[in-house]
Amino acid sequence: MQPTLPQDMPTNHSTEPRYVPEDEIDLIELGEGLWAQRRLIAAITASVMLLAALYALVATPIYEAVTELRPVTTSAISSLTENDLLPVSPQDAFDRTLRELNARTTQQKAAAEVLGEDIANRLNTGNVFNVSSETETLRRNGQTGDYYTRAKVTAKHSNPETAATLANTLVHLANNATTATLIDELHSTAAARLANLEDEIERRREAARRETSMRIAQLREQDSIQRGRLQNRLDELRTTARKLRQDEVLRLQEALTIARKLDITEPRTDYQNVVNIDTTSRSISSDRGSNMPLYTLGTRWLEAEINALASRESDDHDTREIRELEQRLGELEVNAEIQALQKRDDFTPYIDGISALLSNRSRLQSAMSSSFPDIRAVRIDRSAQPPESPIKPRRALILALAIVLGGMLGVFVALIVNAVQARQSVPASASDGA
Repeated sequence: MQPTLPQDMPTNHSTEPRYVPEDEIDLIELGEGLWAQRRLIAAITASVMLLAALYALVATPIYEAVTELRPVTTSAISSLTENDLLPVSPQDAFDRTLRELNARTTQQKAAAEVLGEDIANRLNTGNVFNVSSETETLRRNGQTGDYYTRAKVTAKHSNPETAATLANTLVHLANNATTATLIDELHSTAAARLANLEDEIERRREAARRETSMRIAQLREQDSIQRGRLQNRLDELRTTARKLRQDEVLRLQEALTIARKLDITEPRTDYQNVVNIDTTSRSISSDRGSNMPLYTLGTRWLEAEINALASRESDDHDTREIRELEQRLGELEVNAEIQALQKRDDFTPYIDGISALLSNRSRLQSAMSSSFPDIRAVRIDRSAQPPESPIKPRRALILALAIVLGGMLGVFVALIVNAVQARQSVPASASDGA
């Protein structure tokens, strides 16, 4: 006896029974069952779609603003690198800025500046900001050349203007922080080099001071040696002049003795026309030669000459070289070079290579005092603008997923209902057969 079908299930119009193995699924019967529950499936699908539509309408829209960055040119940071104080390249400055952009402190500061301190403290900045970078290689004439890096900074918020402000503020703070760090490093390096340079200048200044003292000592020693030599020469000349005078006195005394014996008191008249007395050298010459006897001058002249020579206190006027030596000794009493060296108070101008040292010091002082207001660590290719449409909720996608999920849920519920109904129909059929 064949089992009867439930009244609400569709009947098979074929008069012959179909045999279906127990371990196989009758797809036709399954489709007929789902078709019978089409209203249930449609109701469930519509309910899910309605809930999804309500969520899409009620959910807060989220907007995403994007800022694009690239490394600066080499000339843009040349003022930082021109003195070899800060060996940083545009790529290094760009990488430092990326680290600042990803730093939680910088993101927290940007959020606090735009949203307020209270909101920023409760905010997870990782869900608000996102920084990504990529490297591209430039190709020239088919060959791989230089590469450049670019980065995108995104900020999310329910207000499009606020999202753009968040992105631009984060870039501004990161750029300023990186620039400040670079300038601080430059100032620290310049300060260290300036301190070393000042020590070097002071060391060379002390060396110049010692050299000046040594030069003064050398000049004094040279003057002392020169004075000693001149004084020795002067003493020799004076000794020689004194001995010559003494010799002259002896000759005149001998002539006086002879004149007295010959009783010649005045120069002989027969010799007056030929006698020429040179009083400058105290020598007597005549036209007959230098062999004229001195006693012919007479006792009166000889006695006067002897007395004059004997009473002379100095013979310096007889020797011209003595006066020249005295003049040179007087010049050595005052050394103009020593006086000039002793008046030196600042030895800086006399340092070897001082011009280059002072020029380098001026550059370092200028680097330390400069704030470099035009320096930027990155270049902004595109500033963030308020987006026109939100990135979520994506209403079309939500509705599409709702249709799919609602349909799947409806089919699942329909299968459960059919299974329950089929299980309930089995006991009723068995009782009818009995």
